[in-house]
Order: sequence, then structure tokens, then C-alpha cells
Amino acid sequence: MNIFIALWVVAGSSLITSYSQLPGNSNQEKYPKNIILLIGDGMGLAQVQAAMGASDEPLNIERCEQVGLIKTSSSSDYITDSAAGATAFACGVKTFNGAIGVDADSSNVKSILEFAEAAGLATGLVASSTITHATPASFIAHNVSRGNHEAIALDFLETDIDVFMGGGLKYFNDRKDQADLLEQLRNKNYQIVLNADDLSSVKEGKIAGLLHEKNFKSRIKGRDDVLIKSSVKAIEIVSKDEDGFFFMNDGSQIDWGGHDKDIKYVVTELLEFDII
Repeated sequence: MNIFIALWVVAGSSLITSYSQLPGNSNQEKYPKNIILLIGDGMGLAQVQAAMGASDEPLNIERCEQVGLIKTSSSSDYITDSAAGATAFACGVKTFNGAIGVDADSSNVKSILEFAEAAGLATGLVASSTITHATPASFIAHNVSRGNHEAIALDFLETDIDVFMGGGLKYFNDRKDQADLLEQLRNKNYQIVLNADDLSSVKEGKIAGLLHEKNFKSRIKGRDDVLIKSSVKAIEIVSKDEDGFFFMNDGSQIDWGGHDKDIKYVVTELLEFDII
């Protein structure tokens, strides 16, 4: 079984990848069976350098074997946002700022997660933001505005994603339209998990982990290891699929530390993300 790991350094316009041949596999295999995409939201090379300086040990990021550069401008602006940026690498097209899972003409485009589902692979998403936030949403939803969180939540019911975990519970159970998406998810055989400590009791099956009403606290304000616990459980579940899997993890709050111009916020989020 092969694993291809890609780390997107979003703000810094770079791509770092690692290809791992696990024991017991033939060297003749051309393509990886499993894909893990790690997105350091708002994480440029300067942020990585700051984390390297703050760590007593080499970062796991430093073990990656290739580094590349990408152009991140959207179809509407020289400076992209998370929605257009995530759509570009989830769906392979440029779109206008604020749009998720649609092209520049507002037409729906298929994401790598949806292609993986169609090919029979297990799929999973984990984020340290709401799961309906622009970056994770671009892999599963289609909307002209990243701010339409309730509509984006509905799109989760249009897929057969195996595992998704993050914040944003309110967009599923406290909606303006009064719809109870948790019940609809249960009807699709999802196990609803509202506390990360309860993940240890889930051994198999589909998981909808809505672990906070909206966004998690930052690490410096006391967030526990929810992102690590979620990621470990998600990979445990999708790894059970013999056909392979696609899994994306979004280190959302690295970006928020940058917006706040708070280097401690950036570094603590990045160091946790590096553990994953």
C-alpha cells in the first residue's frame, strides 16, 4: 500500500510533497493507493521558518522530499482568498474570490474528493475551523458564496463522505429553515459525535463529528488536542477501505494568527499541525 502526502502551503504559494512506500509493497506500483492532503491555511514559508526557529526538534515538514511553487491568483483578483484558493486545488480550476466548488462562470465543478468517491475510495475531511468554512467546503460543496454556511452544510448530505470532523454544529441543528440535519445524517447511517473524547468508542462506520458550535478556540487560548484526535480517528476509519482513501486536513487557524498579526498564535497552530 502506497501513500502520497501533499502539504499545501497556501499563503506562501508553495507545495511540499512526500511519497512513502510502505513495507510489503512492490516497487513496481506506479500510483499511490492512498492520498493525504495537508493544508496549512495561510501558511507561507515565513511561517514555516518561524515554527522551525521555535521548535527544539526538526519539524516533520522538513522530511518532505519535494518543494514547488504555484501561482495562487484567482480569476477575479491578484490576491486569492481561501475559497478561490481551495477551489483551485480541490477542483483544478480558477474561480472568483468567495466562491467554492464552482468555476468563474458559477457552474459546479467536481472536486478530487468527489472523484475519489466515484472511484470507490473512502473519503474524509478534518478542519480546526467550522467544517463549512471555505477550505474544507471547497472539497464537498458548490456555492457562489463562502458565507452561505447553512447551504454548504446541506451539501454534506449530497455526498457519501465517510468521515468529516470540525466545528460548525449550529449550521446543522440551529438553522433558519428549522431543518434538523443531524437527524438526516443519522438516516444516512452517520454516527454523530459531539465531543472529541467520544471518538475512541467509534471503531468503524461513517462519522459526522461536529465538535463545537462554531469555531474552536486557538491553542494559546486553551484548545485541547481535538485536531489531532480527529485526524487520527479519521485516518483509522478511512484506512479500513481496501480500495484506498482520500483524506484532507485543514490547519485553519494558522491563517487566523496571521490575520491577527500574532506570531505566537501562528507558531502554536503550526506546531500542532506539524504533529499530524
